[in-house]
Amino acid sequence: MYQVLSLDVVLGSISVGLFAIIILGIDANPVWWVVLPLAVWSIYTFDHLVDGFKKKGQSHIYRHRFHYHNRKILFPLIIISGSAAIGLSFIFLDEQIIFFGLGLSVFVIFYFILVSLQDKLKIRYIQKEFFIAIVYILGILLAPLVWHHEPLSFSQYFIFGILLYLAWAESVIISYYDFHLDKADGLKSFSIFHGLKKTRIILTILFCAVAIILIAGLFLFDDKVIVGALIIELLMNLILFVLIYFPVSFSKSNLFRWVGETVFVLPVFIAAL
Repeated sequence: MYQVLSLDVVLGSISVGLFAIIILGIDANPVWWVVLPLAVWSIYTFDHLVDGFKKKGQSHIYRHRFHYHNRKILFPLIIISGSAAIGLSFIFLDEQIIFFGLGLSVFVIFYFILVSLQDKLKIRYIQKEFFIAIVYILGILLAPLVWHHEPLSFSQYFIFGILLYLAWAESVIISYYDFHLDKADGLKSFSIFHGLKKTRIILTILFCAVAIILIAGLFLFDDKVIVGALIIELLMNLILFVLIYFPVSFSKSNLFRWVGETVFVLPVFIAAL
């Protein structure tokens, strides 16, 4: 139930939020720690509800069936949590954050409309994994970047860029493991569009390339926090690589999903530096 209700994603967002705050060297408005999980949970739950409605509760994917069958409870909860996040933002957070948040909300709405009209518009493939990564990472970084008040350094761009890549890669790995379920439900994903073999090859090459880049970064930067962040991202990259390299070992009992989402809890260890 923890995973079905996207609570693992919410926990990961808080961890990545702390990671961003420490990397930028700023203090967060305490209310943001309430707004962030409410907003993340609302968006992810709504996404699962949309997928559930496509098959009217007959989906081969359990979380989609669960959301459809419990829509009468979950939809009001989304309204409450989403409204609470918006209300708290307008009362306690900066105008800039609200402005950029509205912009991100328009982006999310556009994405949901595009997905719902995909077949009618005869769009062969929408890079859903990229949309998810963009919304997830930008949604978390939005407030910290506003509070930063300074241009980002190269090292900060470097770290956040890798973080975006890791979010995309994790989403693609989930689509790799869910290949047959997604295909049975008529869903389109990176793995279905490119095929299992090609997806695995692409991810393996990218994981190896990113590992080399991160190791090079360890020699390039000397700031303690930046080096710590790079080590954490290197570990995240390694775990995701293991997931795609040994798919049989992680396919049982949704172990791949547990490991994949737990990867985004690792950034919390930046607080130990």
